Amino acid sequence: MSIFQEDFADRAAHVTGVPSCSGQRHLFAHRFEIPNQLEKEEPWVNIIKTRAEWQAFYDELTTGLQGESNTLSEIDFEVFQLIVGGIGVRGQGGNSLQVTGIYEFDDGISIYVLDASPGDHCSAITVIDYPMTAFLIRKTDKPIVFNVQSARINCAQ
Repeated sequence: MSIFQEDFADRAAHVTGVPSCSGQRHLFAHRFEIPNQLEKEEPWVNIIKTRAEWQAFYDELTTGLQGESNTLSEIDFEVFQLIVGGIGVRGQGGNSLQVTGIYEFDDGISIYVLDASPGDHCSAITVIDYPMTAFLIRKTDKPIVFNVQSARINCAQ
């Protein structure tokens, strides 16, 4: 696994399917808090490399929010890029989207994502949900490939 771990990995035990290859290099990433969620029906990703792109995304994200400050968080886009993505609409609560690994190879970046949803015996509420995640990585022009693995997390009986 990469050096970027979220506490979900403790609940899900060990995520399989992440390669262990020579020539890979772990990338440092930092989880980034976003003030709202985008209500998109289908899975999506946005790779933000400039302050202007960040401002446009933030404006879309915060349109219609009441009582919220529309202060844009500063990001050093000379050093970092912001990756934001979501899995689309879900009809119940308890879903999460977690980055389990980010690896840099000579020819690109591989990002591993766990799409977790409530399993059997879970008492998830009925709600329209749009799970998403955001994180900063070192700026690169290398192509980025996303590998998404789905998991149902069972609850105690």
